[in-house]
Amino acid sequence: PTDDPTDDPTDDPTDDPSERSLNIDPTTIEVDDFVGKAGVQVAAAGCTADTTATMTVDPQNGKIEKFEQTATADADSVAKFGVRGLEKSAADDYIGAYDVTVDCEGGDPLTGSFDVVAEGDGPGAGDGGGDLPRTGNEALPLVISAGALILLGVIMTMGARRRKA
Repeated sequence: PTDDPTDDPTDDPTDDPSERSLNIDPTTIEVDDFVGKAGVQVAAAGCTADTTATMTVDPQNGKIEKFEQTATADADSVAKFGVRGLEKSAADDYIGAYDVTVDCEGGDPLTGSFDVVAEGDGPGAGDGGGDLPRTGNEALPLVISAGALILLGVIMTMGARRRKA
């Protein structure tokens, strides 16, 4: 070429694009935790740094309206969001499945979901909490008491029949 190049070539190759992913934590949450301070944390990785990302939450229970939230992707290309219920008095209205979509520069929209469940239906349910039937050693005193009542009833019935005879 007759002209000098306008830009000097770079020595370092450009960075590979960040892997895109959507992390929802937890994916199942009890309603008391959802309307408390805990809520659900959503992180979208692979967004272009310093751009605005939009999260859309679409409740599938028919009681809560679809809503959007925005966040700026940080230097690590991660946009972070939080989702929680605001009305403790309407906690039962939050129970159900929620579809999550995060749209940000850097690729196709990311999708996922989470579930809000009734108290006692969440992770760890059935490990000794809630209103579950008694089993094992806890049931033994109840079984012995029931047996004693049946035995007492039989003895009283036999005594009443002897007096009549």
